[in-house]
Amino acid sequence: SLELIDFRINGKSVKAHVSEDNKAKYVLVDSGTTYFTAPSEMFFSVMKHFPEAPCSEVEDYPPIQYVLRSAHNQTYTLEVGQDTYMVMDENDSCRPAFMKLDIKRKSYGPAMILGEVFMRHFFTVFSRGNGSLEQAKVGFAKAKVGAQPKLKQSEQASYLQAQASVMRRQKVPQRRQRASAR
Repeated sequence: SLELIDFRINGKSVKAHVSEDNKAKYVLVDSGTTYFTAPSEMFFSVMKHFPEAPCSEVEDYPPIQYVLRSAHNQTYTLEVGQDTYMVMDENDSCRPAFMKLDIKRKSYGPAMILGEVFMRHFFTVFSRGNGSLEQAKVGFAKAKVGAQPKLKQSEQASYLQAQASVMRRQKVPQRRQRASAR
C-alpha cells in the first residue's frame, strides 16, 4: 500500500468534505480490481464531479490527483485525466470508472484502489525487493497508449488475439481534442 496524503479533483481536496473515519489513508494498486475505488463518502463526493453523459459531451472533465508519500518521505502527485477515469459503454455513454468499496481492515484501510483501467494508461512496475515490506516498491510511468510492441513473427498471432479480446471487453473513450483558432 502507498500512503495517501491527499486526493484532489481539479486541484481541490476531496478529503475536506469527508468524515475522518471514511478518509482514505492508503492507495492500493491491484490488477485484480477493474475500476478505481473509493470509500463510501469519498465515492459520493467523486461522483458529484463526474456525471454520466453522452461521450460527445465529456470533453473537459477535470483531472484527479493522488498525492502520495514516496519511500524517501517526499510527496508525489499522480495526475489522472478523463481519458483514464471515464469509460464508454455500448450506447456511447461515458461514466466514471469508480466503484464504492469500504476497506475496513486497519492495516490496509480506509483505502482507494487503482485498478486495471488505471494500468491501461500507466505502466506499473511492482518490485518485492528481498521480500520484506520495507523493500516493496511500486513505480508508475505514463504509458504510450496505442503503441505497438515489437514482436517476433511467432509471437504476433497470440498478441493480436489478446488485443482483440481486451478491445471487446470494454471500449475506453479517448480525450477529444478541441480545434483551436490560430
